[in-house]
Parts: sequence; C-alpha cells; structure tokens
Amino acid sequence: TSSHGVYQFRDGRFVPKFDRAEISDRVNAIHEDRMGRIWFGHWSGLACYEDGHLTRMPMPWFSDDYEVVAIASDQQDRLWLGTKGAGLFCLSGGKFTAFTTADGLPSNLAWSLFVDHDGSLWVGTADGGLSQLRDGKFTNFTVRDGLPDSTVCHIVEDSRRRLWFSSPHCVFSVEKDALDKFTRGQADGFSCTSYDQSDGMLSASCTCAFQPSGCATRDGRLLFPTLKGVVVVQPDAVQANTVAPPALIEEVTVDGKSYEMAGESALKAPPGKARLEIQYTALSYSAPEKVRFKYRMEGLDSAWVDGGAKRSVDYSYLPHGSYKFQVRACNNDGVWSPQGASFDLIIPPYFWQTWWFIGAAFLAGGAGIALTARRVEKLNAQRRLERERQAHLVELERARIARDFHDDVGARLTHVMVLSELLREDKARPKEVEAHAAMIGNTARDAVRELGTIIWAANPRNDTLDSLVQYISQYSYDFFQATPIACHLDLPAEVPAVPLAAELRHNLFMVVKEALHNILKHSHASEARLLLTLQDGILEVRVEDNGDGFKFDPAVNGRRSGLSNMRHRMEAIGASLRIESPASGGTYIQVRLPYPPVNDSAAPRSNPGQQPHL
Repeated sequence: TSSHGVYQFRDGRFVPKFDRAEISDRVNAIHEDRMGRIWFGHWSGLACYEDGHLTRMPMPWFSDDYEVVAIASDQQDRLWLGTKGAGLFCLSGGKFTAFTTADGLPSNLAWSLFVDHDGSLWVGTADGGLSQLRDGKFTNFTVRDGLPDSTVCHIVEDSRRRLWFSSPHCVFSVEKDALDKFTRGQADGFSCTSYDQSDGMLSASCTCAFQPSGCATRDGRLLFPTLKGVVVVQPDAVQANTVAPPALIEEVTVDGKSYEMAGESALKAPPGKARLEIQYTALSYSAPEKVRFKYRMEGLDSAWVDGGAKRSVDYSYLPHGSYKFQVRACNNDGVWSPQGASFDLIIPPYFWQTWWFIGAAFLAGGAGIALTARRVEKLNAQRRLERERQAHLVELERARIARDFHDDVGARLTHVMVLSELLREDKARPKEVEAHAAMIGNTARDAVRELGTIIWAANPRNDTLDSLVQYISQYSYDFFQATPIACHLDLPAEVPAVPLAAELRHNLFMVVKEALHNILKHSHASEARLLLTLQDGILEVRVEDNGDGFKFDPAVNGRRSGLSNMRHRMEAIGASLRIESPASGGTYIQVRLPYPPVNDSAAPRSNPGQQPHL
C-alpha cells in the first residue's frame, strides 16, 4: 500500500504482515526471486523476507528523497533495483553497483524493470523512453526512434518474443527483432503497434505508481491496470495489419499560393526564398487515426524526419535550388509503405542570385577595389610630394632667413662694431665722436628695421594680402618720414584677407623696398607715391616719383644688380614687372600679380574710383 505498509491475503481477508517499525508505510514494489525470497522496495530503501524474518537493507545513498520503485532478478541471482531519482542499482554478493545517466541510462527515474529470456535487462524510464542493458552497455530507444510514448510503466514479453509495454497514454508492443536491427544499425528506426480507446480500452492511461504494473498469466494473457480497470490482452489473438498504406501528396502552398499535386511530379515555384506548406495523407481504413508519417526534403534534410500523425509540414523560406520531397506512411501495426510519394521542387534564383551576376559583381568589386587602391596610392604619392615640397619650401625659407640675417642685420652689426672702434680711437676729437655716434644710431635703427622685416616675413600669421598691404604702406610711410621726400599712399578702402604664400609675400615686399631705396638714393625727387589696386583678380602695385628719372633705358640696360634682382624675384612668383622713366621726368615701377578671388560677401573688393589719399 501507499500509506499502510504490507498486507497479506490469508484465509479470505487482508491482514497486516509487518509492524510499522519493521518497514516503511509506503511500499512501492514486491518481487519474488528464484530462491523464494520476497523483496520489498519501500520509502527508505530495501527489505528482504526469508524464512519468516524481515531484514532491512540500507541503500547506498545519502538522501531520503530517493526510493525503490521497481525490482527484478536475473539468472545470475543478481537483484536489479529501479529508483526514483537515483538511477539503477545492482545488488550482487552483498554489494551495490549504481548506474546513472553518466553511464548511459536515459533517465535516473527507472519506473519498470524486466529481464527477458536472453538475459537482457530492459529499463522503462520516465520521460527518457526505453533502455536495454546488455553486456554492460546501454542502448536507448526514444520517441524519435519509434516509441509512441516516452514513459514506460511496465514491460512484459509474450510467447512470440514480442515485448509489450504500458504507458500513460496507451499499451503498445514491438518485435524484439526490430529493436535488434535498430541496435545493430541495420535500420533507422522501428515500428510499434499501439492500442487505446479505439481498440476497446475504457481508458488508455495505465498506472505507474507501483510495481509490478502488469503481469502475464499462465495461459499467455497479459494484464495491465488502467485508471478504469484492468485491460486484458490476448497476444495470440491479435491479427496484424500487413497492408502498407499508400502515401499521397494532396496540396502544396508556396508563399500563400496553392498548387494541386494530384498526378503532378514536379513544381516550379516563383524565384527567391519560398515559404512552403505541404499537405499529405495515406489511405488506411482499418485505423486511420493511427497512421504515422515520416518525410524528408532532399537538399535540406540529411535524414528522415518523424512526422508522427501530423499530415502537413511547413518549411520557412527555402533558399533557391532544386529539392525532392518524399513522404512515407505506416499503418497501425507499423507496416511502412515501401515507396511513398514524392515530387521535385525547383525554386529559381533572382537574377542577382545567379552565378553570372555574382561573377560580374565580383569582377566589378575587384575592379573597384583596384581603382580605389590606385587612387589611394596616387593620393598618397601626392601627399608625399606635397610633404616633400613643403619641406623644400621650409628649407628655402630657412635659407632665406639665414641669408637675410647675414646680408642685412649681420652687415649692419658689423658696421656698428667698426664705428665703435673708430669712436674709441677718436674719443679725443669731439666732432668725429659725434659723427661716429650718429652713424652708429642710424645703423642700429636700420638693423632693427631689417630685423622687423625678417620677423614679419617669417611669421605665418602674416601670409595674407591685407597683412602685406598694411606692412608695405606702414614701411613706406616710416621710410620717408625723416627724409625731405613726401610720401603719398593710394590704397583700397578694404583689402580681402586672401592667403598669400610666404615666398610671394616676401619677394613682393623686397621689390617695393628696393624701389623705395632707389628713390631715396638716386632720384633727387621731392615726392614718392605708392599706389595699390585690386580689380578682376589682379593685384597691381605701383611705386613712382617725380625725380630725375633714369639716365639709361631700363629695358636695355636693366642688367644692373638692383633691377636684375627685382626681375628675378617677380619671375619667381609669376608676376610681371614694368619699369618706365617718361620724358616728362620721374620714374615708376609697376608690378601686376594674380591673386585668388574671394566671395564678395565674405571680403568685398575695392572700388578703384573710391581710393582714399593718405
């Protein structure tokens, strides 16, 4: 019983057999071995009744949550114990050996045990299917292989070497030869014959709480307890259905569009990935509800898929390609149709999925990569050249600065040193001392002015047109301030801050400077004028005076050092230089140079007609 221990039927009534102190109130299994000993599997372990005495045997586990639920013995007098949660145990020679899922058992809840005539131990588990222990190795049989249920309540063998099983959903049987072929790898699966209400059972749910949950009578009948009484099976009276049901493909739906497949052996779907639903059936009239199917899609499925009793299959978005769908059916006794039904399926690709388009795309991609690599290499080469050009310009600028320091500032400082020596030697002569001191002051001022010019030319912040115009105008005004020559400046009202290269800015200033020095030294003029205009992208700088003019033709005799340097400087920056000395007197030097245009809204250009006189 489940809560009152063990009872014995004696003299027409049930009487308690043992005191509650001798055995647990909950007894799950009773088994008699070949030597007449009766074994009890109960809540706390195992007990043996022999020669009128009950002996309790503790189990080798440390938790009270486990209990013995099934007992069997074999020809070697080994006792096999199925437990609830602790796996399978073998008691031999007074020692226990444990077998769990780590040893290959499909589940540690071993509901039922059976030793057949060949000496193999069959283990029915909960939710793990069936397992066979032979020669120390477990072989497992599951629903995917052909079992109709994953829980096996009881196992028994009939006279025709056919195994019978009870489960929570049906009673089923299978040929041992079919299981042996599956074990040896000679078959992908096996077929079972199942029985339920459609075969006369009042309830298909068999009980599994206590063992044994079934038995074989002396006349060969099999008895299984269910929720509504005992089911009696006469194996010899069972007539097998040997007619294989022919399978039939009824309809195929591709992306919502249905196609009748009666008599059709091929189907060409629209291009692209397709969502596929296939409906099939089988012609079996003895027990149509027990017809089972298996199918495969060649090109997608590597093996047959057990479809159970379902009569349709869905494939979500098959990629383009060629396929062959096959379906087979078996009847209620597990007889499979040898050929089944099939059809060819072709899903063509979109044009961009074809080999020629992919090849062309690869070629185009390769060409694009090559062009990109070539362009990148070209850009890198241009950057290298630009860096080299910038480095060369820096070297030139450094050389120019060094040259200016040596030629201008260095020369004047040397002059100051010479005058200082003369001043020391002539210190007894006041007039000479005064003259030397004045010359030292003038030379020092010139050196400071030249140093300022060098610093202005080297400062990159001054590389703009407005900075150049501002510096030239200020230099011209300061240059003539202490001289009898009046300086007039005609400049635009506004000058845009467009960038100018340092070389261009320096050479343009040096030409203006050389022209101003020539006016002061050689022209005998009373007025000098600096004019600057900006019009149509042309910068024009004009320096003129009202002096004596040239005593020679500057166009013919322009090889003198100052004029020659002025021409070389303008050629170096791409500017034109014009020197004229009219018959009416005076001289003018004109420089014309293109400058980068700017947006009128950002930097308005000057109006030549509105040039202020400074």
